[in-house]
Amino acid sequence: MTDSLIWDVLYEDIQNLCGVAGIMGNLEAESGLNPEAISKKIPNYIQNLKNGSYTRDQFIYDGVAFGIAQWLYWSRKAALWDYAESQHLPVYSLQAQAEFLLKEIKTYKTVYNTLRTAGSVKEASDIVLTKYEKPANISDAVKEKRTKLGYKYLNLYGIIPAERGIFTNFSIVRTTVDNVLIRCGNGKEYSVISKIKAKGTAYPLVATAENGWHAIQLEKSVEWVSGEFTEVIRFDRD
Repeated sequence: MTDSLIWDVLYEDIQNLCGVAGIMGNLEAESGLNPEAISKKIPNYIQNLKNGSYTRDQFIYDGVAFGIAQWLYWSRKAALWDYAESQHLPVYSLQAQAEFLLKEIKTYKTVYNTLRTAGSVKEASDIVLTKYEKPANISDAVKEKRTKLGYKYLNLYGIIPAERGIFTNFSIVRTTVDNVLIRCGNGKEYSVISKIKAKGTAYPLVATAENGWHAIQLEKSVEWVSGEFTEVIRFDRD
């Protein structure tokens, strides 16, 4: 799967599930994780790249946003082209783009440091959106959408690290039944905020109260679930 390749390349360096999930959500919003995604409908664009009839100068100055991160500015596209060439890979290679993305994002020191330490997907997603991708629209609605996409990847890859050779100092709360209620406090006397519909859904653990209720990190708040219907999974660094 294309998304697992990107996840693995990023996680090997960043070593923070929330940070990598925040990047992944943004990449899906930008390109659907498609290394051949382009911002304009241009006949034979990818075909011409593949058959070698499209030159480096044509590529970097064509004004077309390209690839998983939708690189657009000429110097960034030139750096992408040159990196791929140095690895003996074509510019439309997913491997080359994932590796270049990591290389480039490390030059955005505030973004990179936040990704390595982020305590929530939202924190990571927002920094990528506002300081790295920087699209014209960075509204709250856009932030919410990209955060939700990030949580999709946290659930896909953050809950089974041992099976994928990934180890981290990170804990999640995972539901063991369907329809688990989320409350605003650690007890049944507190109001219901929402419901986790599917068994096996995971959220980052914030804390566990003495009565066994768990505080979980949602997109915009910290809320509570009963330990009776959930389990805590702790991932300790190997």
